[in-house]
Amino acid sequence: MKRIQPLALLFALALLLSACSPGPAPAETTALRPEAPHTEASATVTPPETTAAPETERATEPADADGICWQAAFPPRPAADAADVLRALREDDCSARRAAFAASAEAETEEMPIGDGGLEAATAPELADGVRTGGAVQTDGAYLYLIDGFGLRIQTAAGAESRLLSYTPVQTGAEVGDAWLQTLFVTGDRAAVLYTRLDSEDGAYDATQTHAAIFDVSDRERPVQIADLGADGGLQTACLLPDDTLLLVTNRYVWDAGAMTEDRLPRLWTADGPMPIPPEDILLCDSPSTAAFTLLTTLSLTDGTILDALACDDAGMAVCPGETAVILARPVWSVGSADAGTDGVYALSDWTDRTQTELLRLARSADGALTPDVSARVEGGILSPDAARFDGSAVTLVTADARHGFRRYTDEAKGFQNDEPAQASLVNRLYVLDEAFGEVGRLEHLGQDEPVCAIHLSRRFGWISTISEPETLQLLDLAASDGPTLGTALNCPGASRLLRVLDDGRLLCLSVGEAQDGVTLTRFDVSDPQDARTEATRSATGFAHTPALWYAPALYAEADGSRVGFPVSGKNQTAFRLYRWSKKAAEYREVGTTALEYLPEESETLRLGGELYVCSAGVTYALDAKTAALLATITDAVG
Repeated sequence: MKRIQPLALLFALALLLSACSPGPAPAETTALRPEAPHTEASATVTPPETTAAPETERATEPADADGICWQAAFPPRPAADAADVLRALREDDCSARRAAFAASAEAETEEMPIGDGGLEAATAPELADGVRTGGAVQTDGAYLYLIDGFGLRIQTAAGAESRLLSYTPVQTGAEVGDAWLQTLFVTGDRAAVLYTRLDSEDGAYDATQTHAAIFDVSDRERPVQIADLGADGGLQTACLLPDDTLLLVTNRYVWDAGAMTEDRLPRLWTADGPMPIPPEDILLCDSPSTAAFTLLTTLSLTDGTILDALACDDAGMAVCPGETAVILARPVWSVGSADAGTDGVYALSDWTDRTQTELLRLARSADGALTPDVSARVEGGILSPDAARFDGSAVTLVTADARHGFRRYTDEAKGFQNDEPAQASLVNRLYVLDEAFGEVGRLEHLGQDEPVCAIHLSRRFGWISTISEPETLQLLDLAASDGPTLGTALNCPGASRLLRVLDDGRLLCLSVGEAQDGVTLTRFDVSDPQDARTEATRSATGFAHTPALWYAPALYAEADGSRVGFPVSGKNQTAFRLYRWSKKAAEYREVGTTALEYLPEESETLRLGGELYVCSAGVTYALDAKTAALLATITDAVG
């Protein structure tokens, strides 16, 4: 679909609710997971041979007229739950409905001009070039934009002369307490406040919705809300693409899958109400791990319209956005069996399970449409959404290949069955793939095959730490000419919490103090990944903790590491502490500590010109960037 207009909404809803002839359910092809073992006996069992896929399996089937789905690239899933309804809908010839809907949705709309930006998020993790994340604070160099309570706050960024210009409530249409603000995006003269709201539930699915309230902020003293667009589900992630397109990713869980009907498919929301996503735009996954949907919706901030939307019948997957493509990665779990003979009255069978990661690339066209075009599988299940990264041309991901074997004893006469564990293994892998999922390089046996508890992937480096050694960071060199390689293992004092990559081959680590008193700031030289070393360590004690340990944007660090600062809390006071790097002494020295009257945990620190701004809900502090001296306190009083 292209742009969704009111007439198109009604037309598409009428078409979607028209009669569809159910088709035959596919045969079951995947074994169900067995019950947990109930015996204390042990045995040595060789897991059965399974038909192992290559390390990287790439789909080659062409897309059909109505679009490709994950089902077309991989073995079909069992007919069960909501998939019965979706499959039945797919059996109907939806091409005519889709064409009619697309034609109706092409209606022209009035273009709203948008100013030139140059805006950057106050803090943003590394994403593909041109892709930006949101946050509670945004700036364009002249103004600060903040989500505060239930509204959008705009203030000048003028050091001691800073003042609040406007506070505009977000019109959510929900009762007090049933909606809360999540994150903010600003580009030129448009601002989008993402909020989540609860709706009435019918017991079949999670009724949470995530919306983008779009504002015209050309007059910073009088912003105007011009649109409210959204999708079913709670917010998973969102990002702003270079052409002022907002990618919104939500998860909607299904409580009663057996009650799934055509009118309960995931929906989009506009001022005219809900519109179910057409069935042909719902991708069926092989062996979904949850009864849920992941929705990917593209919104135009320029004219306040929905451009396109897709849904996948699974949740918990990693979503990695790029300028022209979006990568999806999700774990797939399966079980295989083989006969092993008899033992007295028992029939024996050997079983083994297997985890893989399924990858799908969605191409994004100039009009915002998302089209699945390449898919693949790699060994091991992706560990978390943080374990995948897409820079626009290469995909990096970390998987854990955990395999378990067991022997099943079955007494068919008595209907008795028992499982006996036999074998287990764990292999952590790192893959680097090109945009078409061809393998560029791979690392095996990361972390000595111990469970990985933390992952960080950047453009050049990666780090992992394992559950048995939380103070050790294993450095990964991702930019080596001959493929990814293992670097030095870095020893972090205390439990590492926050990593910040500098632009001169340095790495900052903020961690809990060894005595749980304050924090420890460690600076590493990682310019040579094979000979990384600790450059300096500074313990900041005398307070309970720092908000930066729990909310990363609270940490301020110059790109070259010359100054580092963060708010601290403890002993009934809140303060901001600033450090300066001394090249001669090779250490961080405290510049100053400035008491702050009040600062919530979720604060953000950013620099504009010669000032630091420590921002949170209800208050912003302007500090001198060299001395940390307090210049101004901006509250909710419009000046």
